Amino acid sequence: MGENIKLTFEQKHTLLNFMVEHPLLSRGQLLGAGGRNMRSSLWAVLAEQLNSCGGPNKSITKWQRVSHIKETFRYLGKSTLTSMVSLIGR
Repeated sequence: MGENIKLTFEQKHTLLNFMVEHPLLSRGQLLGAGGRNMRSSLWAVLAEQLNSCGGPNKSITKWQRVSHIKETFRYLGKSTLTSMVSLIGR
C-alpha cells in the first residue's frame, strides 16, 4: 500500500492503547542494551497489531518512522494518554 494512506480509526485506537500501556516506549525512554531489546520487541508486537487492524500495512521500521506517532506521543504524559483513551473508549 502507498505511504500516504491514512491510519484507520481502529489503528489509531490500537496505537493509543498500546502507548498508554507502554509509556516508556511512547516517550522514548527505553535506553541501554536492555531497553533496546525491549523497544525492538514492543515495536514488533505493535506493528503486528496495527497491521492486523486493516488499513495501511507497514514494516516495523516504517511504523517507527510514522511522524505523527513520534510527535503525538513523545511529549504526552500518561495521564493525558489515559484521558484520551477514556474519551474514545477502550
